[in-house]
Amino acid sequence: MIKFIIWLVTIAGLLPVGFLSIECLRHHAMFTNSQNQQAVEPVIVSDSIKFGPSRTTLPLSTKSWPASAVLCGIVLVFVGMFFLFPKNPWKVYRNGLSKVGKYVEQLIESREDGTAIIISEADDSNAVSMVRKGRNISLFVVSRMSIEAKIESFFSRHAIKPISGVSLVTKGIGDDVCCCEFALAIDPNVNTELILTLFTDLFGVDDSMALKFREMRP
Repeated sequence: MIKFIIWLVTIAGLLPVGFLSIECLRHHAMFTNSQNQQAVEPVIVSDSIKFGPSRTTLPLSTKSWPASAVLCGIVLVFVGMFFLFPKNPWKVYRNGLSKVGKYVEQLIESREDGTAIIISEADDSNAVSMVRKGRNISLFVVSRMSIEAKIESFFSRHAIKPISGVSLVTKGIGDDVCCCEFALAIDPNVNTELILTLFTDLFGVDDSMALKFREMRP
């Protein structure tokens, strides 16, 4: 909402300035033509403009560079204002599994406490989240399917015990969420391999399927 208000105020303030700049350039063009034209009848060129409800008279310059500079400045301001639009925090990759290692490595190498990454299937049916708090790495596994036994079996095979037990939380009719938390070592290679195996063996994701990634910083 604040960014929208900034846009409105900026547009309302710059439009009159842009209009005056265009009028100055038009006046300069007419002035130049009157100087070069070899006609019998003289060309009348106005040296002022009446602007606003009060019809205030504003003088016009016969030089073009001030108006050109103002218009360039207005264009730069509008270009900069586009950066105020919120960006989509999610990045989607068609071959999502190939990007897992990059995001895991960035998380572990990050020095910011509370940094997290979320890796999700394109339809949001299954997802994992890694959170770094100091020297501790936590892995959260979230699924819309009731796969409690599969999750426990998967991490048991990798000798990883859950910090918090698997639980089913009802978020709506027929929309059950299975979530659990695990503690991981600070090893990017081991964690990358674990997540890749989790997506391929537990969620059935292959190299051709898209995954969504999101980085979250404190």
